[in-house]
Amino acid sequence: MAGFRYDAKTEEFKKVFLLGGNLIVEASNAAVAMSAKKGVDAGRANIAGAGFSRRWQNSLRFKMVTPKNSLKPVAYVHTTINYADIFETGGDIHGDPWIWLPLPSVPRGRGRPHMTPSQYVKNVGPLIKLRRPGKAPILAAVIRRGSKAQPFGKFATRGQLKRGVKGRGKQVAIPLFVGVHSVHVSKKWDVTGALRRETEKMPQYYQDELRRLDAQKLLQGASG
Repeated sequence: MAGFRYDAKTEEFKKVFLLGGNLIVEASNAAVAMSAKKGVDAGRANIAGAGFSRRWQNSLRFKMVTPKNSLKPVAYVHTTINYADIFETGGDIHGDPWIWLPLPSVPRGRGRPHMTPSQYVKNVGPLIKLRRPGKAPILAAVIRRGSKAQPFGKFATRGQLKRGVKGRGKQVAIPLFVGVHSVHVSKKWDVTGALRRETEKMPQYYQDELRRLDAQKLLQGASG
Protein backbone atom coordinates (compact mmCIF):
# COMPACT_ATOMS: atom_id res chain seq x y z
CA MET A 1 0.00 0.00 0.00
CA ALA A 2 1.43 3.37 -0.98
CA GLY A 3 2.10 5.80 1.81
CA PHE A 4 0.02 9.00 2.22
CA ARG A 5 1.61 12.21 3.44
CA TYR A 6 -0.36 15.29 4.38
CA ASP A 7 1.36 18.46 3.15
CA ALA A 8 -0.12 21.53 4.82
CA LYS A 9 1.15 23.89 2.13
CA THR A 10 -0.27 21.73 -0.64
CA GLU A 11 -3.65 21.49 1.08
CA GLU A 12 -3.72 25.23 1.66
CA PHE A 13 -2.95 25.82 -2.02
CA LYS A 14 -5.80 23.50 -2.98
CA LYS A 15 -8.20 25.43 -0.77
CA VAL A 16 -7.15 28.75 -2.28
CA PHE A 17 -7.31 27.30 -5.80
CA LEU A 18 -10.82 25.89 -5.24
CA LEU A 19 -11.97 29.14 -3.65
CA GLY A 20 -10.65 31.12 -6.61
CA GLY A 21 -12.39 28.76 -9.02
CA ASN A 22 -15.68 29.08 -7.16
CA LEU A 23 -15.44 32.86 -7.23
CA ILE A 24 -14.83 32.84 -10.99
CA VAL A 25 -17.83 30.58 -11.61
CA GLU A 26 -20.06 32.60 -9.31
CA ALA A 27 -18.96 35.87 -10.89
CA SER A 28 -19.52 34.49 -14.41
CA ASN A 29 -23.08 33.44 -13.60
CA ALA A 30 -23.84 36.76 -11.93
CA ALA A 31 -22.43 38.68 -14.92
CA VAL A 32 -24.64 36.79 -17.37
CA ALA A 33 -27.73 37.35 -15.20
CA MET A 34 -26.90 41.05 -14.78
CA SER A 35 -26.34 41.49 -18.52
CA ALA A 36 -29.69 39.82 -19.25
CA LYS A 37 -31.52 41.93 -16.66
CA LYS A 38 -29.98 45.17 -17.91
CA GLY A 39 -30.78 44.11 -21.47
CA VAL A 40 -34.42 43.50 -20.58
CA ASP A 41 -34.60 46.91 -18.87
CA ALA A 42 -33.11 48.58 -21.95
CA GLY A 43 -35.38 46.58 -24.26
CA ARG A 44 -38.46 47.58 -22.28
CA ALA A 45 -37.41 51.22 -22.50
CA ASN A 46 -37.06 50.77 -26.26
CA ILE A 47 -40.57 49.33 -26.50
CA ALA A 48 -41.95 52.15 -24.34
CA GLY A 49 -40.23 54.70 -26.57
CA ALA A 50 -42.12 53.26 -29.53
CA GLY A 51 -45.40 54.07 -27.76
CA PHE A 52 -46.37 50.55 -26.68
CA SER A 53 -48.23 49.94 -23.42
CA ARG A 54 -46.81 48.54 -20.17
CA ARG A 55 -48.29 45.16 -21.10
CA TRP A 56 -45.99 45.05 -24.11
CA GLN A 57 -43.03 46.32 -22.10
CA ASN A 58 -43.48 43.72 -19.37
CA SER A 59 -43.81 40.93 -21.93
CA LEU A 60 -40.02 41.12 -22.39
CA ARG A 61 -38.30 39.05 -19.70
CA PHE A 62 -35.42 36.66 -19.09
CA LYS A 63 -34.60 33.48 -17.23
CA MET A 64 -31.42 31.54 -16.55
CA VAL A 65 -31.66 28.24 -18.41
CA THR A 66 -28.58 26.72 -16.77
CA PRO A 67 -28.39 25.59 -13.13
CA LYS A 68 -26.92 27.75 -10.38
CA ASN A 69 -23.15 28.25 -10.66
CA SER A 70 -22.99 26.56 -14.05
CA LEU A 71 -19.62 26.42 -15.80
CA LYS A 72 -21.35 27.67 -18.96
CA PRO A 73 -24.11 30.06 -17.79
CA VAL A 74 -26.80 30.92 -20.32
CA ALA A 75 -29.68 33.41 -20.04
CA TYR A 76 -32.73 33.26 -22.29
CA VAL A 77 -34.38 36.59 -23.18
CA HIS A 78 -37.86 36.32 -24.70
CA THR A 79 -41.25 37.94 -25.05
CA THR A 80 -44.52 36.37 -23.97
CA ILE A 81 -46.35 37.89 -26.97
CA ASN A 82 -45.72 35.48 -29.81
CA TYR A 83 -46.20 37.97 -32.65
CA ALA A 84 -44.00 40.72 -31.19
CA ASP A 85 -41.11 39.92 -33.53
CA ILE A 86 -42.87 41.66 -36.43
CA PHE A 87 -42.31 44.99 -34.66
CA GLU A 88 -38.61 44.20 -34.30
CA THR A 89 -38.04 43.42 -37.96
CA GLY A 90 -40.98 44.91 -39.84
CA GLY A 91 -42.72 42.95 -42.59
CA ASP A 92 -46.03 41.80 -44.00
CA ILE A 93 -48.82 40.11 -42.03
CA HIS A 94 -51.24 37.99 -44.04
CA GLY A 95 -54.81 37.24 -43.04
CA ASP A 96 -56.59 33.89 -43.16
CA PRO A 97 -58.27 35.18 -45.25
CA TRP A 98 -58.87 38.59 -43.59
CA ILE A 99 -57.14 40.86 -41.14
CA TRP A 100 -59.77 43.03 -39.45
CA LEU A 101 -58.55 46.57 -38.96
CA PRO A 102 -60.40 48.73 -36.41
CA LEU A 103 -62.14 51.89 -37.56
CA PRO A 104 -62.23 54.97 -35.31
CA SER A 105 -65.71 53.92 -34.17
CA VAL A 106 -64.38 50.86 -32.27
CA PRO A 107 -64.39 51.25 -28.45
CA ARG A 108 -61.16 51.04 -26.49
CA GLY A 109 -60.03 47.62 -25.38
CA ARG A 110 -58.27 46.58 -22.19
CA GLY A 111 -54.65 47.70 -22.50
CA ARG A 112 -55.03 48.66 -26.16
CA PRO A 113 -56.51 51.58 -28.11
CA HIS A 114 -59.18 49.41 -29.82
CA MET A 115 -60.98 46.14 -29.19
CA THR A 116 -60.43 43.21 -31.52
CA PRO A 117 -63.53 41.68 -33.17
CA SER A 118 -63.51 38.78 -30.68
CA GLN A 119 -63.20 41.17 -27.74
CA TYR A 120 -66.05 43.25 -29.11
CA VAL A 121 -68.36 40.22 -29.45
CA LYS A 122 -67.44 39.06 -25.94
CA ASN A 123 -67.81 42.43 -24.20
CA VAL A 124 -70.28 44.45 -26.25
CA GLY A 125 -72.40 42.54 -28.73
CA PRO A 126 -72.72 40.71 -32.05
CA LEU A 127 -71.23 41.78 -35.38
CA ILE A 128 -72.50 41.27 -38.91
CA LYS A 129 -70.43 41.06 -42.08
CA LEU A 130 -71.24 43.50 -44.85
CA ARG A 131 -70.06 42.16 -48.21
CA ARG A 132 -69.41 44.88 -50.76
CA PRO A 133 -68.72 43.77 -54.37
CA GLY A 134 -65.29 44.96 -55.45
CA LYS A 135 -64.60 46.49 -52.04
CA ALA A 136 -63.24 45.34 -48.70
CA PRO A 137 -65.79 43.66 -46.39
CA ILE A 138 -66.86 45.34 -43.19
CA LEU A 139 -67.86 44.07 -39.75
CA ALA A 140 -70.61 46.21 -38.31
CA ALA A 141 -72.86 46.44 -35.27
CA VAL A 142 -76.60 46.84 -35.75
CA ILE A 143 -78.24 49.24 -33.31
CA ARG A 144 -81.40 51.30 -32.89
CA ARG A 145 -81.25 55.00 -32.16
CA GLY A 146 -83.22 58.14 -32.69
CA SER A 147 -82.29 60.56 -35.45
CA LYS A 148 -81.06 63.09 -32.86
CA ALA A 149 -79.41 60.62 -30.48
CA GLN A 150 -75.96 60.80 -32.03
CA PRO A 151 -74.86 63.60 -34.36
CA PHE A 152 -71.65 61.90 -35.54
CA GLY A 153 -72.94 59.92 -38.51
CA LYS A 154 -71.46 56.42 -38.49
CA PHE A 155 -70.29 56.63 -34.86
CA ALA A 156 -72.14 55.40 -31.78
CA THR A 157 -71.62 55.55 -28.04
CA ARG A 158 -70.63 52.42 -26.15
CA GLY A 159 -74.03 52.44 -24.49
CA GLN A 160 -75.80 52.45 -27.86
CA LEU A 161 -73.58 49.64 -29.11
CA LYS A 162 -74.28 47.65 -25.94
CA ARG A 163 -78.07 48.05 -26.30
CA GLY A 164 -77.93 46.92 -29.93
CA VAL A 165 -81.37 46.61 -31.50
CA LYS A 166 -83.21 46.94 -28.20
CA GLY A 167 -85.33 49.99 -27.59
CA ARG A 168 -86.89 52.40 -30.06
CA GLY A 169 -85.55 54.27 -33.03
CA LYS A 170 -84.27 53.60 -36.50
CA GLN A 171 -82.18 50.48 -37.07
CA VAL A 172 -78.74 51.33 -38.46
CA ALA A 173 -75.44 49.51 -39.06
CA ILE A 174 -72.31 51.03 -37.53
CA PRO A 175 -69.12 50.00 -39.39
CA LEU A 176 -66.46 48.91 -36.91
CA PHE A 177 -63.83 46.84 -38.74
CA VAL A 178 -62.64 46.68 -42.35
CA GLY A 179 -61.09 43.49 -43.76
CA VAL A 180 -57.82 43.39 -45.70
CA HIS A 181 -55.80 40.43 -46.97
CA SER A 182 -52.47 41.76 -45.70
CA VAL A 183 -50.86 44.73 -44.00
CA HIS A 184 -47.28 45.97 -43.93
CA VAL A 185 -45.89 46.72 -40.48
CA SER A 186 -42.85 48.98 -40.27
CA LYS A 187 -40.04 48.35 -37.78
CA LYS A 188 -41.06 49.88 -34.45
CA TRP A 189 -38.22 49.11 -32.05
CA ASP A 190 -34.69 47.68 -31.78
CA VAL A 191 -34.70 45.41 -28.74
CA THR A 192 -31.95 43.25 -30.30
CA GLY A 193 -29.68 46.29 -30.46
CA ALA A 194 -30.40 47.12 -26.82
CA LEU A 195 -29.58 43.56 -25.78
CA ARG A 196 -26.38 43.54 -27.85
CA ARG A 197 -25.16 46.75 -26.22
CA GLU A 198 -25.67 45.24 -22.77
CA THR A 199 -23.91 42.02 -23.81
CA GLU A 200 -20.85 44.10 -24.71
CA LYS A 201 -20.78 45.31 -21.09
CA MET A 202 -20.63 41.76 -19.70
CA PRO A 203 -16.82 41.79 -19.07
CA GLN A 204 -17.29 44.86 -16.88
CA TYR A 205 -20.16 43.18 -14.98
CA TYR A 206 -17.87 40.18 -14.45
CA GLN A 207 -15.01 42.30 -13.09
CA ASP A 208 -17.38 44.22 -10.80
CA GLU A 209 -18.88 41.01 -9.46
CA LEU A 210 -15.47 39.41 -8.95
CA ARG A 211 -14.28 42.41 -6.94
CA ARG A 212 -17.48 42.31 -4.88
CA LEU A 213 -17.07 38.60 -4.14
CA ASP A 214 -13.37 39.03 -3.32
CA ALA A 215 -14.21 41.78 -0.83
CA GLN A 216 -16.98 39.66 0.64
CA LYS A 217 -14.68 36.67 1.14
CA LEU A 218 -12.00 38.87 2.73
CA LEU A 219 -14.54 40.24 5.19
CA GLN A 220 -15.72 36.73 6.03
CA GLY A 221 -12.12 35.65 6.57
CA ALA A 222 -11.39 38.63 8.82
CA SER A 223 -14.47 37.98 10.94
CA GLY A 224 -13.89 34.20 11.09
